[in-house]
Amino acid sequence: MRDEKVRVLHFMGSGRIGGQERALYQLFKAFSGNPEIELTVAFGNTRGMYAEKIRELGINTIPIQIKSGFSLRFSRKFIGIFKQYDIHHMHDPSPNTAIYSLLAGNHVKRVVTRRGGVFDPSALS
Repeated sequence: MRDEKVRVLHFMGSGRIGGQERALYQLFKAFSGNPEIELTVAFGNTRGMYAEKIRELGINTIPIQIKSGFSLRFSRKFIGIFKQYDIHHMHDPSPNTAIYSLLAGNHVKRVVTRRGGVFDPSALS
């Protein structure tokens, strides 16, 4: 067993009803009792049924309050907070979450998950 918890920050657009939100809630519920992992969710929009259910699990949430995944509104205070995490898991990544994660530093491991739709990873090169 590790001496310290692995600190994982998940980026979610919102906590409203949707397939991705349901899947993430189920993931968080499964890991919420794990003593080796500390979960936090950074929400673009903190409203919605799944946002509330995630908070009821006792998972810390960070309200970054961005109107869209393409918003370029940033707050320095969040960059400092995001630096404290070992892993950033971006779900259906958007430019703002990618930039926030990159500004948090090179020590952060990044995981990108995209659910639904058509996605061509070669478009990123």
